[in-house]
Amino acid sequence: MKILLIFLFLFFILCPQLQPVSISKASCIRVYIKGEVDEETDLCLEPYSTVLEAFKYVTLSNDADTSSINESTILADGDVLIIPKQKQVIKVSINFATVDELCMLKGIGVSTAKKIVRYRIDHGLFQTLEDLMNVPGIKQARFNQIKDQLSL
Repeated sequence: MKILLIFLFLFFILCPQLQPVSISKASCIRVYIKGEVDEETDLCLEPYSTVLEAFKYVTLSNDADTSSINESTILADGDVLIIPKQKQVIKVSINFATVDELCMLKGIGVSTAKKIVRYRIDHGLFQTLEDLMNVPGIKQARFNQIKDQLSL
């Protein structure tokens, strides 16, 4: 007990006065928005602002793709928000494409493209995209890989 009292006595005498620490709330957070916007900008937003609130201060370009951005995300000081450009998906018509055009599809080589054209000549136009799986060599896995690039 005496040791504790001595320790406390020395602690209070040798240590400088403890001052309370004040924690101030930031008046704004800085967020930089760039990419597919008419003008890249540095914003000063209220703390705990969301992406949706930041969008109110910028004009998105016609090519902006916000589908992958969660608008309810809370922004923090120093965040950089990059608005991506829409991807141009070129669709290939399985009813009218040439062998060369079919070869542009990922996973379709010359021999498979020739089989597609041969099947189309022998059986007529495809009625659905899924009919492509009737072509020898095109099963469900390969069809799933290319279906977003196809049109009738």
